[in-house]
Amino acid sequence: MTAIIAHRGASADYPENTLIAFEKALSDHPRAAGLECDVRLSADGHPVLFHDDETTRLTGEEGSIEARHLTAIGKLRVSEQAIPSLQTLCEALLAIDDRPLTVNVELKPTGDPDPLIQACQPLLAPLCQSMHQLVVSSFDPRVIAAACDAKVPWRLAFLYETLDALGFLSILDTRRALDLHPIHTLVDAEHLARYEISPFDNSRRAFRTWTVDDPEEARRLIALGIDAIITNTPQTLASSLRHG
Repeated sequence: MTAIIAHRGASADYPENTLIAFEKALSDHPRAAGLECDVRLSADGHPVLFHDDETTRLTGEEGSIEARHLTAIGKLRVSEQAIPSLQTLCEALLAIDDRPLTVNVELKPTGDPDPLIQACQPLLAPLCQSMHQLVVSSFDPRVIAAACDAKVPWRLAFLYETLDALGFLSILDTRRALDLHPIHTLVDAEHLARYEISPFDNSRRAFRTWTVDDPEEARRLIALGIDAIITNTPQTLASSLRHG
């Protein structure tokens, strides 16, 4: 069964990557099967949830997450909502014990991925040991490679929006088995069949695709057997699929 994953939470209706967006995605019916969030590292080494390279679009303040200490980030607001830390989100997820969730943590590209990976490891460790499925993804092959080198216990996934990006698989696939997170426009039967088996250990990869809000496109992907659809509108999409 294809899982419906909330992209940055229920981000079409609530401020993206905020606790209310995640809470609504997981509590409003029909409830999402999991969530996706973006992680960046503050100047003093704290993983926080924020998508953009710059803070202007979401907060109205210039600069970046990476240039600010956690106390300064705590003063920023995204539509009156605080920017959560990864620790805060993990604690909230661990309190959910009535059903397993898929938790997709996207590590944003960074010039030096090692500090980001090291800072996330102790925070994500309890999720690895919980009923929830943790998937850590990135567009940056250097981040994936560094995670492999660090021998993290996370399930890893490579994000891509062009076929050219898959050239990095020849290197990454020698390190460990990876899932794949293609943009939905790349997904067809031929694509899935070509990349379904990991050459590292001959295991089947999971495919989770993004970002799909259109019910007809979602139905096409479900018919292909996609493992998960990442959407900005988890409740609306799930309702449409259920009644359409």
